Amino acid sequence: MKEYRRIENEDGSIVETYWRDGEKHREDGPAEIERRADGSVSESYWHDGKKHRENGPAEIVRSADGTVIRESYWRNGAAM
Repeated sequence: MKEYRRIENEDGSIVETYWRDGEKHREDGPAEIERRADGSVSESYWHDGKKHRENGPAEIVRSADGTVIRESYWRNGAAM
């Protein structure tokens, strides 16, 4: 079963997550997106409950102006 969750935190951040069968999972984009009050954004890609991305970084953090601050690569839940 697919599920989408959106949580608005007291600090002004918003966290969106996509789930399938009780595990973070999304085929067509990041399964977890956090938009912070300062405008920065964190995205992470998940497949079957494991951090994973074939064609780019599985974790990306951008500043409010869109500049990439940090990225990391993961395959099947293991950091590369």
